[in-house]
Amino acid sequence: MVSFMKTILITGGTGFIGDLLTPKLVSLGFEVTCYTRCIDRAKKRHQMVVRDEVVKKIKYIEKFNEIKDSPDVVINFAGIGIGDWPWTKNRKKKLRDSRILFTTNLVRHLCELATQPSLVISGSAVGYYDKKITSGCNENAIAGKGFASELCVDWEHATSPLHKAGIPIYILRTAVVLGNGSFMARISRPTRLGLGPIFGDGSQMFSWIHIEDFVQIIIWIIMEKPIPGIYNATSPNPLRWIDFVDQLSKEFGNSAWLKIPKFPLQLVLGEMVDLFFLSNNVIPEKALKHGFSFRFPTIRQALKNLDL
Repeated sequence: MVSFMKTILITGGTGFIGDLLTPKLVSLGFEVTCYTRCIDRAKKRHQMVVRDEVVKKIKYIEKFNEIKDSPDVVINFAGIGIGDWPWTKNRKKKLRDSRILFTTNLVRHLCELATQPSLVISGSAVGYYDKKITSGCNENAIAGKGFASELCVDWEHATSPLHKAGIPIYILRTAVVLGNGSFMARISRPTRLGLGPIFGDGSQMFSWIHIEDFVQIIIWIIMEKPIPGIYNATSPNPLRWIDFVDQLSKEFGNSAWLKIPKFPLQLVLGEMVDLFFLSNNVIPEKALKHGFSFRFPTIRQALKNLDL
């Protein structure tokens, strides 16, 4: 439990990660305000995953102007799913608006408040990095090209007024989050049937993080306040995609795969196909350096813990 009450504003608090993060923060004694597009829907979603008495402790808001006093901590993970639909022109705009425009408006409002938060944690992704880098990318590696990388670069840049205002800012470049839902739900269905998808030859590197480790990184930042800046929120042990599918198949007691070439998938997904065929070999150098300890550092440990 925290030694004194801290107020936290969280955006993206009703998504896959927020379902675990928001009630966890409440249970630790934080006073949590959840920004959401629909209060009724947010409450119903939280009631499905936590006890009613926890939900009653969460304050819900739908507009920035409802924030009258600065929270101690802001956690900004708003953004629609990047892998949910093909990247049409309209979809790209929605992806950018839900991250960059939203963050720009949030930051503007925070800077206009009479007092300022003690720290801000904001989202990004390992898609930031240049896919041509074959060795492990630390936080100093260069940005790549293409829509996913540019999305991350612009999303991070939207927080720049916070730097100028002297507010400590932590950017989490997050890998694929493994939990009971979202990505794992999609990949587990075919793999359970012996159809684990191998994209291309499967040699592309896959960076990931267990959802509990991701939540703990956020809590660690709030409690320990390491040096502000960029942090890779990813397991210290990325692996080849084919090895990931192999380990997942073993959890289901099979070893059959389904090889998928790039061309036919590209006809369906267009530019989004790069999410599946390009490498992300990213390591959490700064988190390890500053003392963060992963509970699930290997893929075997992570998969054993999940309710597959």
